[in-house]
Amino acid sequence: MSDLKVHLFAAKVDTEITDIDKNEVHAKQWVPKENIFEILKENRTQCGVSILGLLYAIQFYL
Repeated sequence: MSDLKVHLFAAKVDTEITDIDKNEVHAKQWVPKENIFEILKENRTQCGVSILGLLYAIQFYL
């Protein structure tokens, strides 16, 4: 992942679309903020980019 450029955006979601490109999104799940630490601790996500986003949110938004 050292040569991968990642653009991370933080935003508040007011509404959500249901028409998702299945080639772009493998899965989507809304979880309570309190569960993020548990998800990371138990290695329930293997995606480095997702982990980066969660750690960023913990550091700056939670």
